[in-house]
Amino acid sequence: MKEDDRLSKSDRLIMEIIWKQGETTSSAILKALQGVRDWSRHTVKTYLTRLIDKGFVGTKPVNQRKNLYYPLISKEAFLAESTSAFFHRNYDSLSHMVAGLLKRKNVSGQELEELEKLISEYKES
Repeated sequence: MKEDDRLSKSDRLIMEIIWKQGETTSSAILKALQGVRDWSRHTVKTYLTRLIDKGFVGTKPVNQRKNLYYPLISKEAFLAESTSAFFHRNYDSLSHMVAGLLKRKNVSGQELEELEKLISEYKES
């Protein structure tokens, strides 16, 4: 995923539906958006075209008027890449990032234990 391939809020909304439904149609996406966004069928298709162009969504025809849309990248892979890109854009090192988070948030003892456990597990592997 390139830097300019990040998802806008609207792109992300469409992707969340596709990730949840797997293969889906534009009409099913439009139905899932009811009560969330007041978009037309054309607007949904425009966002789908953008997501296809960015390499996030694939398509296969059902018939001449209907396509199925499916994710080309899993949500987990997207989140991992996005987190990595955010980290590299904003922090010099992992320790600086963790220190910044710890200073700004009340961290519970349980959260610190979980963090220590993750570090131990990583060292062992």
